[in-house]
Amino acid sequence: MNELQTLNERISEKVGKELVDLIPKEQWQAIVDNEVLKFKRETVPSIIKEMLTDTYKEKTREYMDKLTTTDGWQQLSNNHLSSELKKLIAESSAEIFAGMLSYPMQQVMMNLRSQLGQ
Repeated sequence: MNELQTLNERISEKVGKELVDLIPKEQWQAIVDNEVLKFKRETVPSIIKEMLTDTYKEKTREYMDKLTTTDGWQQLSNNHLSSELKKLIAESSAEIFAGMLSYPMQQVMMNLRSQLGQ
């Protein structure tokens, strides 16, 4: 930090202290309350969102690593499912299958209705 910057900071601090003394107590409290409220409404939510996003990303990364590392995907030509991935597939297979077939089945039903003249 250079001397000029330090001098400016000291002057700014001294003038700031003097100006605060000139502001009526109620008005100063209103300024402080407004800044605290602004901090709570704007800054705190963004900090929380950033922390939650980072935590979510890390937990997701850990979960995906658990499903796909070492014993899960040793070689491209010889994939072995980890026990966690097998469990995920088993628990989700009905939803996966239904999701894969829902649109084609809708098309079949519409075509069938069309052929029956309805």
